[in-house]
Amino acid sequence: MLIGPDDLRRLHGVQLQLLKELDRVCTQLGIAYQIGAGTLLGAIRHEGFIPWDDDADVIMRRADYELFLDQAPALLGELFFLQCWKSDRGFHQFFAKLRRNGSCFRQCGWRNDMHHGVFIDIFPFDPVRPEARIWRLRFRLLRRVLAVVSALRRMATHERQGRLSSGHPSWRRALGPAVHRLLAAVPWRLWPALHDALLRSMGAAGSDRLVCLANGWLTLERIRQLTRPASEFEQTVWLPFEGQRLPATAAYASALTRLYGDYRTPPPPERRIPSHPVEEFVLPLDGDWVL
Repeated sequence: MLIGPDDLRRLHGVQLQLLKELDRVCTQLGIAYQIGAGTLLGAIRHEGFIPWDDDADVIMRRADYELFLDQAPALLGELFFLQCWKSDRGFHQFFAKLRRNGSCFRQCGWRNDMHHGVFIDIFPFDPVRPEARIWRLRFRLLRRVLAVVSALRRMATHERQGRLSSGHPSWRRALGPAVHRLLAAVPWRLWPALHDALLRSMGAAGSDRLVCLANGWLTLERIRQLTRPASEFEQTVWLPFEGQRLPATAAYASALTRLYGDYRTPPPPERRIPSHPVEEFVLPLDGDWVL
């Protein structure tokens, strides 16, 4: 199901609470972050959330991101949970989410064995060199290795313990449970640790061009489109957002054009819908999050 306008506004209230908590902890730790993607677009076009958007995004350079993952859990209030592959075994993404305890935003198709609280996304940005031939070759090789590791990890954590449907070839159905038992014997942390290490190794130390390698399977063409100058992280302005002020790149016009093209023109009415179908939506019982 897609949540309706009234629930969207309530969802935004919880997400704003999460943004405030992230800002408080980042300020305490001296960590630089910026709002990004649809949250940046909302700040420019609506001075707050896009009315039909159902998530919020912040971005950090890799070093700040790693520092946040390491030190923020000890500083976060008891209402909040920092989710990453190290803190939640069922979470299989390689960016992080700050979740609100006592709430639920269970997306369709996501695993059951993980925290499903209302969230904001936290994306790390790594240096890349898409213009360098050697880097492009290394990137293609690492992507292939990453695909193999991902396939092995899925087999190791197969919810049906390797048992396949009748639509698969008989040899695969016969081998599935045995392969699952073999791979499941490997310590579970090895798979995400290896995946994360491969992602980070795709970076290019010293480059002044940055992109989020952790958000999906990027192609070289997509990397060329989304890569941003490091200077966009160094030139920050504070934009009005739901009565608060949040940090964003001063080059927000370039950043939004790169992502959306003509970002100032809203989509047609039929496309003004949330992007995450949910199976369950529960708001916190306390009212501290109300806008």
